[in-house]
Order: sequence, then C-alpha cells, then structure tokens
Amino acid sequence: MPGKKHKPEEMIGKLREVEIVLGRGGTAVEARTREVVDGCNIEIMGHFRKLDTLADAFVRHGELPANARPYANARAPLPDPDRFADALTDVYATDPNYGTLLRHIMRGANLYRYN
Repeated sequence: MPGKKHKPEEMIGKLREVEIVLGRGGTAVEARTREVVDGCNIEIMGHFRKLDTLADAFVRHGELPANARPYANARAPLPDPDRFADALTDVYATDPNYGTLLRHIMRGANLYRYN
C-alpha cells in the first residue's frame, strides 16, 4: 500500500487536537515521537493527553481505533488482525510501514492467541 505523504502542517493540526483537551480542563504531556514526513523519519516533541494510570492509557489507546470515526474504514476487515493492521496504515500513523511493523510485533509477542 503506498504511503500517504504527510505535510508538517497536517501533523501540527493533529497535535493541536490536544489543545482541545487542554481547553476542556484536561492535561497533556510532551514526549518525543517519530513521524514520517515526505518519506523521511523525523523526531518531534508531541503533545499527548495525560491519563491517570498506565492502564487508562492502554484502554484509551485501544478505544481510538476500535471506536473513533476516523478509523471506521480500517475496521472493515475485522476480525482479520493482519488486514486491520494494514488498514490502519495512513490513518492511524504517519509511517507507511505501520501495518508491517504492527504485524511483526503481533507475531513476535504471539498476540494472535487472544483472537
């Protein structure tokens, strides 16, 4: 699947979503993140919603692709986890190899046993 080229201004727009959280009284943390822009790996400081516990972070991380409207098309191949991973490429992450990397992690950690 060819990767979508993300412009810096698109990425800034995504990061600004945190401002909405902050405007609603939420908190955010800053952390280094790797993104792919115009085919190049770059590291940026991103703003992420701050959650109370690591468990809350894992739950929220899973809820986004499972329930959020931007990922509706990516959910179409479910229950096939490999096709779902590929469908998240260009939607959930800026890395055009995201699906491949995710499948590698799922295989390496034997996560298919939970299907």
